[in-house]
Amino acid sequence: MKPTHPKICFVGNLLGRNQGFITTQGQIMADLFTEDGYENISVSSKINRVKRLADIVFTIIRHRKQIDLVVLEVYSGLSMIMADTASSLCKLFGLPLISVLRGGNLPNFAKKYPRWVRRVLQSADILVAPSSFLAEEFRFLELDIRVIPNIVRIPKYPFRIRRNIAPKFIWMRSFHPLYNPQMAVRTFAKIHQNYPQSSLVMAGQDKGIEGDVKQLAKDLGLENA
Repeated sequence: MKPTHPKICFVGNLLGRNQGFITTQGQIMADLFTEDGYENISVSSKINRVKRLADIVFTIIRHRKQIDLVVLEVYSGLSMIMADTASSLCKLFGLPLISVLRGGNLPNFAKKYPRWVRRVLQSADILVAPSSFLAEEFRFLELDIRVIPNIVRIPKYPFRIRRNIAPKFIWMRSFHPLYNPQMAVRTFAKIHQNYPQSSLVMAGQDKGIEGDVKQLAKDLGLENA
């Protein structure tokens, strides 16, 4: 008899299923498990935060008897409310839970709200971080965290030998002070000095400082690069 795969519920920010939004690691992972024959549920792609939280709650409650495992992405800020709610439901229904730490601001958020974050993370059966840096930053909470790197689908990045070096860079993030897009411009300026044929593309939603970034590029003489 052919063994059956466990039914997995992936919970997190899956906004990449909407046109114009960035595809997240959670979405990639959910789709890869589907391709490999696993039956899974992925939630939520709702853009509105309140609707997304409601979708997550409804999905977990509705499918609680069919779900064998929940994989929860844990972000900082208001998204911690989602993680708290989802992990509490998993505990209530006795669902095995793997929580995956996400976001560069999560360590700062955890230091600001250590008791809350510790409680949310302790509810997981297994804690995962995509980098040793993130795992190290959470050492102060004394949690057992396994490091599993982010997924890179190698076939989508074919290699070719370049005889003439003209690096092409892409920076993809919201234009928000938190992500310091100006650093990318200043870093690129140093590279451009040695490789004048290099170029940088910056893409993302404007959160108030896109104009400042464009002005910096102009001041550094990079408007044509």
